[in-house]
Amino acid sequence: MAVFRLVILFTVFSVTEAGKITTDKFSRCPRSLQFDGQLLGLISGRSALDCVARCSQISGCLGINVCPSGIDKEVKCSFISEYHPGGCDNLTVASSSQCFFMQKPEPPEETTTTTPTTEATTAEAETTELVCQNGGSPNVDRCDCTPQYSGRKCERLVRDCSEVYENGHTESSNDGIYDIQPITAPAPFQVSCEFAYDVGITYAYFRTQSSDFNKNWAELRDGFGDPANRNAFFTGLENMHHLLSQGGYELHIYFWHGGSAGSAFYDNFTIASEAEFYRLSYDQFRPSGARPADDGFDLSQPVLFSAWGNDHNNCASTSDHSGWFGVGCTSRNGLFAYTLQWPVPGSGMTDVDGLEFNLVRMTPFND
Repeated sequence: MAVFRLVILFTVFSVTEAGKITTDKFSRCPRSLQFDGQLLGLISGRSALDCVARCSQISGCLGINVCPSGIDKEVKCSFISEYHPGGCDNLTVASSSQCFFMQKPEPPEETTTTTPTTEATTAEAETTELVCQNGGSPNVDRCDCTPQYSGRKCERLVRDCSEVYENGHTESSNDGIYDIQPITAPAPFQVSCEFAYDVGITYAYFRTQSSDFNKNWAELRDGFGDPANRNAFFTGLENMHHLLSQGGYELHIYFWHGGSAGSAFYDNFTIASEAEFYRLSYDQFRPSGARPADDGFDLSQPVLFSAWGNDHNNCASTSDHSGWFGVGCTSRNGLFAYTLQWPVPGSGMTDVDGLEFNLVRMTPFND
């Protein structure tokens, strides 16, 4: 049955390097419908127009599924890298009645004025034959990969858990331990992945109160523990640096205290290189959930990491623990102290029972 098509054109103006103004027009389909095309990336936006503006700036972005994000005055923009030839017909019913699909006009079909010879056609077919690797299977011009691999021919490991989700492995049955290799990482490393809340979550830190995280510089740089152990695991400062450098990430911190949970979100969370003492930065702190946490990184800049073996500012010695410190060795958390602490509203620095880092990529990769 054909779906009544509601078309609203969004025109976005952008200035090119040459100073000329170009426009992108998007058609919008009725609410409660979405296109399950190849996912290019996920971000949070202020409005549908914001999603359109960002899609227009991303190479290969041809359509957008726009849905509520669950946060006031924000939407979730899911960028699609293929056209839906049916317009607003034959779309999928969305998870929310407030979701809708928008896409750019379909480009005109390419025409050719020459007819290739049989020999040339055969040679071209042999040259462009798609050979999938690592258990992948051909699907038109690219391969469908198993959860562990990605790339056009499944030739490389996934770069984070978000990429697993973007490749279509969205079921919780795919939760588990993955080998990942971010773009600049010299070698793969293991993390725990979870697929929930319409995203792929990369776990970088698990700690309970009984675990000792007050370790030296080399141990904290390289990481320690088993990612399957939710009592004591840290992926390492160096691995986090490579992971966070390949796109825009949100850090979600969850802690448990007194039988209830608290949470805090950090937008565009980054960790610099070892040469910069793993300097920490973020764009915005957002308390979240029924019991929002206080900001444990709200320190005077620069916020640098210090530990035994590289106590460059004497903060580890002064505070008797490793961690990130602001100017004057100020600290607002006990992530790497003998006692696990986090600031709790109304209580200040508080011993918490457990805490974890969740990383969610919100933009396409930087490559």
